[in-house]
Amino acid sequence: MAAIAQLHDEDRPRAGISATEATTWRATGAYTMGAQLGSGGFGSVFVGWSDLGERVALKAADGPDALRRLDHEARLLARVAGHANVVALVGRFDRGLALEFCGVELFEYFFHSGGFEEAAAASYAGQLFSGVAHCHGRGVFHRDVKPENLLLSEHLQLKIVDFGLGAVDDGRPLTDPCGTAGYMAPVSYTHLRAHETKANLVCRLLLE
Repeated sequence: MAAIAQLHDEDRPRAGISATEATTWRATGAYTMGAQLGSGGFGSVFVGWSDLGERVALKAADGPDALRRLDHEARLLARVAGHANVVALVGRFDRGLALEFCGVELFEYFFHSGGFEEAAAASYAGQLFSGVAHCHGRGVFHRDVKPENLLLSEHLQLKIVDFGLGAVDDGRPLTDPCGTAGYMAPVSYTHLRAHETKANLVCRLLLE
């Protein structure tokens, strides 16, 4: 718990951020960009603050193709909005998305804590399945559920993030392999026309 609190304290906004430390974009709102939190195939994620002082995560695209992928993710997040275990879309800016801030990966917390007690593991598993079931109920398949895409809020509540590979249920089976090797359902490697709802429920977690 102390390690998580320390990580969040280090990201608190500082007064008088200089031009070399932050950049501001104004689109649907104003956001101040701070330190980089991570990166991926789409671009990078930064800690940021809205013009009202709310801390957010700014997911910035590194090019037009990545921006289209973030537009797709925004549409999926709009469909699944309103669940405690799904990250919230806060707003948009010209390079990407402003998301609810969650600074610690479940994987990182697990690694540094040395594992979970049974009660904690059961709680996080329940939160995960609740969030996935909510997404399926809204017709959205995440398609890349893994510990690195599960973050913890400052209150240690699980949040499902990164819907970039997600898809909308249009009633047709999803047959193309999609996800991260090692976390994909076995049926994803076959030619069976399996429905993604069943495949997505094979959520392999590092919980002990």
